[in-house]
Formats: sequence, structure tokens, C-alpha cells
Amino acid sequence: MRRTLSAALLVGAALAMTACTTTRLLSTWKAPNVNTISFTKVLAAAVSSNPATRRAAEEMMVREIGPERAVASYTIIPDAEIQDAEKAKARVKAAGIDGAVVLRLLGIDQEVTYVPGSYSYTPYYGSFYGYWGHSWPAVYEPGYLRTDTVVKIETLIYSIKDDALLWAATSESVSPSGVDQLIGDLAKALSSKLRSEKLIP
Repeated sequence: MRRTLSAALLVGAALAMTACTTTRLLSTWKAPNVNTISFTKVLAAAVSSNPATRRAAEEMMVREIGPERAVASYTIIPDAEIQDAEKAKARVKAAGIDGAVVLRLLGIDQEVTYVPGSYSYTPYYGSFYGYWGHSWPAVYEPGYLRTDTVVKIETLIYSIKDDALLWAATSESVSPSGVDQLIGDLAKALSSKLRSEKLIP
């Protein structure tokens, strides 16, 4: 079964997801003098106090980055040590990691939009059968309320070697169906932006 956002991103209630997913970057930042971003081994980290959430998100991040280059943080930094920066540093160094991609959930909101009613087109009145054929699809469609779930995420790219932030982005995803789709769409948006800035090939 696919993981839902409520499980994978620690949302307390089930989410109403009725619209198509869209992911867009609200803002980005690049450190001065950074021309390329290239790592040999990347730490995929999802900041969450919930171990299941952390694992689910990091596993998807590894799939998106590539399991040959990425390591989920939970596989080398146990939950008991996750908030100890010195212990985390020692484990990351021992694993030979030179870069990190970090995700942090900033918020989940519900947006309600009224979609007004409408006719698709006007039926033909000149003959009975003309009317018959045209009237069925021309029935009035009543208005309705649509609830969208808006997920905001912070993405940070760090150089472990230099212990420095290289690039950052804040994104917004509307009504993702689950963590796989959320991170998959986010990865596409981030990759597109990084390529447009010529930071990755």
C-alpha cells in the first residue's frame, strides 16, 4: 500500500486530496561563488521527530538521487543520536559522505476554493433529435467546494567537506497523493531549477 502524507510526513489527520498535484518553487538561494554542485556520496536526510516519517522520506530521496550515490541518514545515524551533532558528524565522516540534501516540512495547510457552476454549451433547439443529441451534455453543472492540501518543504544542499550551505529552496506542493509523488515531483522541480542555474549537469 502506498504511504499517505499523513503517515509519511507526520500529519495527524487524513488529508482530503481532490486536485492534481502541482509543485513549484517559491524561493531559492545560492551561496556566492558556487558554480557547480557535485558530490561523490550524498547524505539524504529528512528532519522529523517521527522515525517512520524520517525513514519513508529518506528512502524515497535515495531512490530519486540514486542508490549508488545516496545514503539515507537513518541507516548510519540511529534515532537515539539524531540530535547529537558531534556523534552525527563522526558517523557521516566515517561513511565518506561529502554532500547532503536535507528536507524539512514547513507546514501543511488546507485551502478551500469555490468552483462556480456552469453550462458546457447551449443545446440546439431547431429539431427534436437535434435538441436530444445536444441537450444531454449541456446540463448545468452545479458549483462545489474544492479542498486542496498545500504542503511546504524546505530543501537544503550542504557541502560536508566545507560544512557550508550551497543552495536552498522553499517549495509548495498542492494535493500530492502520497510521499512518493510528493518527493518525486519535488525532485523534478529542484533538478530543473539546478540545471537552469547550471549547477548540475
